[in-house]
Amino acid sequence: MSKIRVQYTKEEWVKYISHLDLLRTFHRAVRRAGTPIKYSQGFNPHPLMSFGMPLPVATTSECEYLEMELTEKIPPQDILAHLNSVLPQGLSIRNVVDLSQTKYPKLSEVNMAAYDVYAELIQMVIDLPKEIGKMMQMTAITMEKRGKKGTKKVMKPVNIRPLIHQIEVVAQNEKSVQLKMVLSSGSEGNLKPALLLEAMEKHIGGIEIEDSHIHRKALWIERGDEKFDVMEPCREHFKE
Repeated sequence: MSKIRVQYTKEEWVKYISHLDLLRTFHRAVRRAGTPIKYSQGFNPHPLMSFGMPLPVATTSECEYLEMELTEKIPPQDILAHLNSVLPQGLSIRNVVDLSQTKYPKLSEVNMAAYDVYAELIQMVIDLPKEIGKMMQMTAITMEKRGKKGTKKVMKPVNIRPLIHQIEVVAQNEKSVQLKMVLSSGSEGNLKPALLLEAMEKHIGGIEIEDSHIHRKALWIERGDEKFDVMEPCREHFKE
């Protein structure tokens, strides 16, 4: 028996499928590839497969993760090749590591994400980097964010400023802008790029966004000045 972690991409062809559909797609792919996945016990056995933080619909990514428990050891490169041979266009495996041999950081510890964002504009301020700099100096940027009140889902005002770590203008013209964002991600604090775009429209006068494309570039664990990649073994001083 062994446990593996898989890094995969989600591209344009499949960016509109839901997390549930993605789960079903991987279940079928595992069966077709002949991957010896372990099943749960009981009346309704299901594959022992768990995913990292769900990607918002309409977002592409090169750093999605899932973990599987196997009934036997298979070389990671074989799993990569077999799954890629049966996955639909738009999904591809980039890397596979064996978690049973070496200690790796937990996916639940991920707290940072980097995004490339391309926005088409109806209206644009003349000096966007300057205006973003002013916004980043604000101590509070309040936006309505979906939350829970008991068992009900409600919209709550949330200060998203502590969740924004970087916004950089990579390129811009009168009709579009390309941004790099580094945002908090995970159970302790999570900010979607789409909500940050809404905040920019609200707090920066003269910018109006017509459409956007969001691509997740990286996920990692940040502790102080150090970064930890979830596909690399733990360093000696990495503690739970």
